[in-house]
Parts: sequence; structure tokens; C-alpha cells
Amino acid sequence: MTRKIGVIGMGHVGSTVAHYIVAEGFADELVLIDTNEKKVNADATDFEDAMANLPAHTNLTVNDYDALKDADVVISAVGNIGLQKDNKEHDRFIELPFTKEAVRSVSQKLKASGFSGVLVDITNPVTLLP
Repeated sequence: MTRKIGVIGMGHVGSTVAHYIVAEGFADELVLIDTNEKKVNADATDFEDAMANLPAHTNLTVNDYDALKDADVVISAVGNIGLQKDNKEHDRFIELPFTKEAVRSVSQKLKASGFSGVLVDITNPVTLLP
């Protein structure tokens, strides 16, 4: 049985989650998705390079929602940390307008893929989003 995980959103949190999954060998397959093509491809290249020194290998797929169809778990870490740049109060709700639209878009693509596994949402403000 293949263990398959997806990470949507490869910002600070998503890339850290993906790194931990690869480093600890938690998945046989990992699907990385982000709107920033250069960033997600750079992360995938870094993970591939690191695997030469790891006891386990993880097959990586980049920006393919269809690959999530048979994933066991998908972790949603979408966000826009840049909105916090001038936010002196560190109000996590400042990301809500962006995140609301991003979650809508991601959920439609996830549903269209046929995904039926477990969805873990770590998107801010996580207390407001379904």
C-alpha cells in the first residue's frame, strides 16, 4: 500500500511540513502544489537532492491536482504571508479576504480531482475556514 500525501501552499508553513514529510520518510509519494511555479519547483529540487542522504525515498509530483485523487491526506497551507508585512499588530485575520478566495479555488480543484481522503487545514485564520 502506497502512502500518499499532498501539500497545497508551499510558503513558510507548507514547505516546512513537506520537508518534515520527506526527511522522516512519512510518505511514498508527495504532491506539492503552489501558484508560485518557481518556488514549488525549487522546493522539489531541494527535496530530490536531499534524498540522496536519506534512508527513504519519496516520489514527488508538482502542481498536479489530479495526482491528489488517491492521496490519503492533503494538507492545505495556502496563505499570503506578504499581507503581514506592514501589520504591526500581527492580526491573522488580515489574510482572510485572500484566504477565502484561495480556499474556494483550492477546494473546487480538490473536489474535481476526486480526492476522498483526509483534509488537514492549517490556513489562517483556521478558526473561520471550513
